[in-house]
Amino acid sequence: FLTKNVNDPEFVERLRREFPPDVIISSSSQIWGKELLNLPNICCINRHSALLPKYRGLEPVFWAMINEENEIGVTIHKMCYKIDGGEIIEQQSIPINNDDTIFSLYQKAFCIAPYLIVKALETLEAGRINFPPIDTKSGSYFSSPSIKDIIRFRKLGKHFI
Repeated sequence: FLTKNVNDPEFVERLRREFPPDVIISSSSQIWGKELLNLPNICCINRHSALLPKYRGLEPVFWAMINEENEIGVTIHKMCYKIDGGEIIEQQSIPINNDDTIFSLYQKAFCIAPYLIVKALETLEAGRINFPPIDTKSGSYFSSPSIKDIIRFRKLGKHFI
C-alpha cells in the first residue's frame, strides 16, 4: 500500500499490525522518524545513489556530475537518525562516461541496487554486523539544486536526459 508520509501514525501502525517487519527497505527521499526507524526487529536499510559519505542528501548524481566526478555509486546502509548516516552494508561504484546523463546514471544505479539489497539482506541474515559507520562530519551533503546550479550544469555541457 502507498502513503504520502512514511511517518504517518496510521501507516506505521498498519505496518506494525499487518506486516510486522524484520527489515524495512527504503528508496525514499523522506526523512524517517523514530517510530518507523525503531519498528523492524533488525533494522531499516536505505538505497542511496552515491558512494557515502560523499553526496549525502538530495540529487547525488546531479552533484557528482556538476563537480565533474569520474564515478557515482550505490550505497546500501543501515538507517539512523542522521540523514544518510548509519552503517554501510554494501557499496558499488559506477564509472561516469562522457555520454552519460543524469537519467542514464540513475538507470545504472537502479539496475544494480536490487543486487546490492539482496547482498545486504544476506549479510544481515548471516549476522555479520561489523559495518563501517558513515562519518557524517566528512564527505558532503547537498540539497536540491538552485536555478544557478542548473545553469552551471548546462554550461558544463551536462545533460539531464
